[in-house]
Amino acid sequence: MRSLKSVLVLCLVAAASVLVAGPAAAREPAPTIEISPGSFAFGPINVGGELGEPGEFTVTNTGTAPAHLIEAGVSGLDSFSFPFLANASTCFFLEVPGELAPGDSCTLVAIFDPVKEGLNEAELDLVSDATSSPDVMPLTGTGLPALLPGAGMAPQSGEFGEQLLGSGSKPKAFTLTSTGTGDLNVGQATLSGPDADQFSITANGCSGRVIASGDGCAVEVTFIPTGEGAKSAALTVETNADGADTTVALTGTGTDLPPNAGTSRIRLGRTLPRLGRVAAVALPLTCSVDGMDACQGRIAIRARGRALGLRHNRQVVVGSRAYRAEPGRTTIRVRLGARARRAVRRGSLRLRVLATTRQGNGDVSQTAATRRLRR
Repeated sequence: MRSLKSVLVLCLVAAASVLVAGPAAAREPAPTIEISPGSFAFGPINVGGELGEPGEFTVTNTGTAPAHLIEAGVSGLDSFSFPFLANASTCFFLEVPGELAPGDSCTLVAIFDPVKEGLNEAELDLVSDATSSPDVMPLTGTGLPALLPGAGMAPQSGEFGEQLLGSGSKPKAFTLTSTGTGDLNVGQATLSGPDADQFSITANGCSGRVIASGDGCAVEVTFIPTGEGAKSAALTVETNADGADTTVALTGTGTDLPPNAGTSRIRLGRTLPRLGRVAAVALPLTCSVDGMDACQGRIAIRARGRALGLRHNRQVVVGSRAYRAEPGRTTIRVRLGARARRAVRRGSLRLRVLATTRQGNGDVSQTAATRRLRR
């Protein structure tokens, strides 16, 4: 049988245990959170280039008590390469600021905008009253070389030659090409220099555009002199390409005498090929030019009315077409009318070929020859 003293000791010990355990049992459980993913590896991005997809982290309260989010931010050696987007992070817009209820989630968002080439490393830190605080999420990304814009103009000068006072020259096109590795931002196209008012930008497909590497655009300029003598100006297309020369020298001479605009001449072949199954006659000719790019005008083929079965014997047009021929020998095909084709099928047909050629000053010269067409 236990003594009274032993029973009393046991009672005191039990009472002490209740006093100690009581406050501990009533204490709230510590908040717990989980963050997914635990880290984020961004894709490679060019330094100063377009940004890729943002890194989004989901913060979830997995406990039974509210979690209080105190502070979030990016730290580490390359923290400037990983901007933290507070305005895109829903953890900064909770119903009760900073308090994440049990079972609820919110997001933290960062992006990769490298300030250096090669490997960039930092970490996203979240400080809270959760048992895991501070939570650390590693961030990594690779910075590629910066994409640098470049630009070039072609041709690098524009010579308009002599131009009659008060009249506009044929427009000259100047091409701006994006020659760098990055996009080229194009500003305004302007004329400057002592005689800028003697020239005019008549077409502008460049200003305000962003041109990818390898692509281009064009600006057209016309010379419209109002005074005699040599005129000079400069065309400049503004770009964001450092050190690029996008200025073109423009020159021209104003005159009150019609300038030498060039000549062209057509010589017809001595014979005509036989008419085949195709109802067109092939006219061999040679184009010669001086100060012009090509011969152009119109070809008409005529025959006598009686040779076509008509009662009169006047010249009748049996085929006609406009043409353009590069310098040298070529062949122009002219479709014949039904009466002429029937006459050829009966044997042959005597034709009168007339070829007009427009000169550089607008005048027209004519070449004529008589040829026999056979079947």
